[in-house]
Amino acid sequence: MLNKAVLGFGAVLMLVLVVTAEPMAKGEVEGRLLKVTGTVTVERDGKTMPARPGMEILGGDIIVTGAKSDAAIDLGSSRIVTVKERSHFAIDESGPERDGSSSAMVYYGVVYVREPSQKQGKQFYLQTPSAVAGVRGTNFGIAVAPDGSSRFAVEEGEISVETDGGGTSTVGVMQEVVIETGDQAKLRVEQFRPERQSLENWRGERLDLILRRPILAVQRLTFNIAALVARGARLLVDTEKLMNQTIEAARKAMGFKHIGQGELYNQQRARIFAMLKVLLPSIRQVVRIDNNITARKRLLNVILTEATAQGSPTPPRQVKMIQDNIKKILVVEDEAQKLHEGRLNLMRVKAPELRKTISDLI
Repeated sequence: MLNKAVLGFGAVLMLVLVVTAEPMAKGEVEGRLLKVTGTVTVERDGKTMPARPGMEILGGDIIVTGAKSDAAIDLGSSRIVTVKERSHFAIDESGPERDGSSSAMVYYGVVYVREPSQKQGKQFYLQTPSAVAGVRGTNFGIAVAPDGSSRFAVEEGEISVETDGGGTSTVGVMQEVVIETGDQAKLRVEQFRPERQSLENWRGERLDLILRRPILAVQRLTFNIAALVARGARLLVDTEKLMNQTIEAARKAMGFKHIGQGELYNQQRARIFAMLKVLLPSIRQVVRIDNNITARKRLLNVILTEATAQGSPTPPRQVKMIQDNIKKILVVEDEAQKLHEGRLNLMRVKAPELRKTISDLI
């Protein structure tokens, strides 16, 4: 009869398979554009092309909508995502996961997700610069302001929201939550009243406030980028080291099993269990930090674009200050790229080796 330790290890194994799921090859089809209104572009492999109905959306693609423009995307499983005007939405090239779940990123703007109610459906993860939401069978919307703050509003079903600081909350029917950038604790769920303030109006009001004095938001974003790069680089080294140690421990455990050393095998497996409980959150954190760096760099360009647009309230002197601050992140650009490449190597090279060695223990 299986004991609790065996069952616990089996559960951790399933988590290993999900967290370390091999990233899809960049270019794998993830969805299809159903409708395109106005000016909508797709960024792919450093190139920008006009969007059109019926166009396939690939892993790593970024959909950008202009003023008075929107796009509807079919992501499969009856999941429809609508990207509203002046928004940036990306399909994560690190998904879908082995369990069928997938992920995307709202860099900026307003996005609505519609999918049928389903208790057993596959999870959909939607990340913003300040939080990530786990979704299954839900109708909800997300607004992201230029400073990275996010507003989640649910019409049907529920979502689980986690901030970058680790705070979590469940947002249910006709409820909403606003997460400020850097807010590590305050997750206050309130009643959602769209007639009082729609997501579009909320984003617009935030944008207007920021454009009147954008340098504060820009300085915070540039500081966050530098801090995230430094933190991510350290975490990547520690995660790679722990992953190698876990793989070696698994191989050692298999050696004990083959020679019939049951007690040593069980002791080694318990050690691996403890290592995995540290390793798996570290892997997820590396991925999130890398995504957040990309998001903040894009937000800087969004602020510059909005500040230089016709009719912007931003003074010319502050536009120059925005440009100077954006240049500052070039100092950490090489380190940011190394982190991104390290993340992909971790998931594409080391993670499959970890999955194989751990699965041999069950």
